[in-house]
Amino acid sequence: MEEGRNSSARAMNTQIGDERKTRWTFFRVGLFFGCFLILFIAAVLSTICHHGRDDWHVALRIYRGPFLLIEFIFLLGVNVHAWKSAGIDYVRTFELDPCNHVSEEDIFELAALFGVAWATSILGFLHASILHIPAYAFPLGLIVVVVLFVVNPFKVCKHEARFWFLRVLGRMLGTPFTPFNFADFWLADQVCSLWFAILDFYYLGCFYATNDNWDAAGDTSHCMEKAHVSRCIIAAIPAYLRFAQCCRRFYDTNEVFPHFLNALKYSTFFFVFGSLALHKVYEGQFSTHAESPYFYFWLLSSLVSTFSTFTWDVKLDWGLFEKNAGKNIFLRERLFYSSRSFNKQAPPEILFFIYHTSPRFMWNLFRLEFEHIIALEAASAPPDELNEEEVIQKMMDDDDGVMQCRKRNNILRREECFAGDFMSTIEK
Repeated sequence: MEEGRNSSARAMNTQIGDERKTRWTFFRVGLFFGCFLILFIAAVLSTICHHGRDDWHVALRIYRGPFLLIEFIFLLGVNVHAWKSAGIDYVRTFELDPCNHVSEEDIFELAALFGVAWATSILGFLHASILHIPAYAFPLGLIVVVVLFVVNPFKVCKHEARFWFLRVLGRMLGTPFTPFNFADFWLADQVCSLWFAILDFYYLGCFYATNDNWDAAGDTSHCMEKAHVSRCIIAAIPAYLRFAQCCRRFYDTNEVFPHFLNALKYSTFFFVFGSLALHKVYEGQFSTHAESPYFYFWLLSSLVSTFSTFTWDVKLDWGLFEKNAGKNIFLRERLFYSSRSFNKQAPPEILFFIYHTSPRFMWNLFRLEFEHIIALEAASAPPDELNEEEVIQKMMDDDDGVMQCRKRNNILRREECFAGDFMSTIEK
């Protein structure tokens, strides 16, 4: 009895501590977003009133990449909120520590904090002459601050989450020579959607590597207009990572479907960027685009890549157009995003706007839903119909299934931490 009372007291104290932590996190999120809004307005007004520079195109390319990354982090927080509201077990899917992982509030705080740093850097850039600091020292300072935040070895500022990200990033970059799981597949897919931002970071690196004068931009055509081949190679790197992962999975399983076919799908990006590079290199030899054969090759490869990618996403990554969908026509039999937990929280107009600004946001919503459904179906299969080896196979992170490589020594701890959330979900 005494032990039970002590356990209840510890649980109550933990819950109170979590509530206080959440309130404090909400306060910081509001504070940082308020600061970002004020600084952003100040930066816009300063840009309108500032007429002392003629290198706006360089500043735009340098600051655009970090802003797209901040937008991506913010939308990821929206994804996490939608997953939690619908009861999707994203923590197990990503193999996070159920007792110590970041919440959507933490992600919003990170986005707001980076947003404050971004807007402050722009203001410093615009008023560099007053501060007597080279203008282009501010964008570089922004990148240095963000990198130091991520690789900070001290156990502060979500140390576990930061180093989880670094481990996943290391395994992803080590493809196909390192083992990988669903989180590695997922991160590589996110990078595929950030190829435009990656090109901006390439431009930033090229600028600082070749420009000695940080007060003025000078000629940067060698980083943009004259760098067609190198830029296309950089843009194709994200597709290569997923291509290499699919090839590794095909090598391990010898399954043509889905791994080899998925590799072929990602290989279409090589033709897209390759034909684009050829079109840009030989563009001067033709008076119009219509006279260039490389233009038609690029157009055809783009159509093939877009169609194959969209079809794969809808049918295999999202599991839609299921034959036994029943009343959920064109969808699937089992859904987690009900009108109460999804549609009312995210009106179609907002989703339509966000889809065109960040398609990966929509992909994440339905990909994790389908991943969670397959995990539930694999875990609930009768023992006489599915042996343990088959369960593990179904829990592997294939593109047509889920990746649930659970470590046996952590199962009890995970189940205990999820018990409260599971019961609250049932009550709803």
